[in-house]
Amino acid sequence: MVPIGGVGNTRGDAANFVSLINDVERKLFDRLPDETWFYPGPGKDSTLGAERPSLADWRSRPLPPIKGECTWFDLFSACIRP
Repeated sequence: MVPIGGVGNTRGDAANFVSLINDVERKLFDRLPDETWFYPGPGKDSTLGAERPSLADWRSRPLPPIKGECTWFDLFSACIRP
């Protein structure tokens, strides 16, 4: 699953983020054509081609500060400090 706007929650762990984005690039973006559709749980459907220009931005973003134990669903609500 490749959520639009990033690769998903890694609970603020830099090593997990690097591993996840490397896997997404290598296993999806490097192997599948731009016309490949994906259907994320949250967010709108998209194609790899539409999201490809965002890869560098996703990689360069700082990890958000996380409070306590969070799930991917919580990432955009109570788990991020205001």
